[in-house]
Amino acid sequence: MSRYFFHMRGHLSVVDEVGAELPGLAAVRREAIARAKALLLGGARAYFQDRLWRMEVRNEAGVVVVKVNFGDTTDISSLRAEP
Repeated sequence: MSRYFFHMRGHLSVVDEVGAELPGLAAVRREAIARAKALLLGGARAYFQDRLWRMEVRNEAGVVVVKVNFGDTTDISSLRAEP
């Protein structure tokens, strides 16, 4: 399994220094969407719906492998992870 880091980017950056070990990109996409939904459902929806906010998932080499744009979410069920 590889380690992936779930960074928040927007008006400021929140860097995930711990990451999570996941078996592949399908699991990374599911985890990114789950984390984004948790943030939005946890009361941060108004804050993160600014179009500038996104989650970038990077592999151990620092390459972005998945992005989730928060500003595109008027309906939490419509969150998508982009390659």
